[in-house]
Amino acid sequence: MKNRRIRYGFVWASLLLVCFSMQESAYAQTPDKHLNWGFRLGLNALSTTSYETEYKGEPVPNDSYTNKNGYLVNAFVRFNIKRVFLQPELGWNYHRQGVSFTLPTDVENEFSSPIYADIASSVARGNFLVGYSIVNKYPFFFGAYAGSSFSDTYKTKYSIRLNDDFEDREFYLRTSGIVGFSVVIAKIYFDLRYEINLPDTDLDFNAIPGFPDNYKGVKLKKNENIISFSCGLLF
Repeated sequence: MKNRRIRYGFVWASLLLVCFSMQESAYAQTPDKHLNWGFRLGLNALSTTSYETEYKGEPVPNDSYTNKNGYLVNAFVRFNIKRVFLQPELGWNYHRQGVSFTLPTDVENEFSSPIYADIASSVARGNFLVGYSIVNKYPFFFGAYAGSSFSDTYKTKYSIRLNDDFEDREFYLRTSGIVGFSVVIAKIYFDLRYEINLPDTDLDFNAIPGFPDNYKGVKLKKNENIISFSCGLLF
């Protein structure tokens, strides 16, 4: 229910942004600028390209994953140099994923029933993009870009089974590459991007301070990319 309310909140916020922008553009036609600033709200989803669970270095059967929608808030500045633009950004992302795995039992070659875990991470990030405006005529702009991102995962919550919740507040720094494109209609800004994580995004429960001992030895070998869509305003 809480996630549904958040999702509806983002939809209503996006609609309000569109209405506000349409009203503003009806009164003024802003010429091309050397400097723009803006913000955007949107949804993201992890795109898992490979996944395998290991226990003490040995693969275990019956593992799976489920990617879920997360959320993002982002503010940015765009420096325009003719058709080229530089776009530094600061943002916050919320990522969600479900995983399941089995563990060996005391009986040889037998494993436990699947153990389900929901993982939710809060991430602060800074991006730097370099783009090119393919169409650059007011009120319509279309550009493609590439760049890099530096992210800091500062809180991750693990919900395992019913009564086994754990929160990790260690800081984890990562880098990634970004490709995407943006569309601007008057002041309305749309953005679609794909983020490629460098290197992989393995999760080793042994490396998490204070993680419950009964799950020590589990390592999720996975590679996750991120796809996101957002809309906002560009001034």
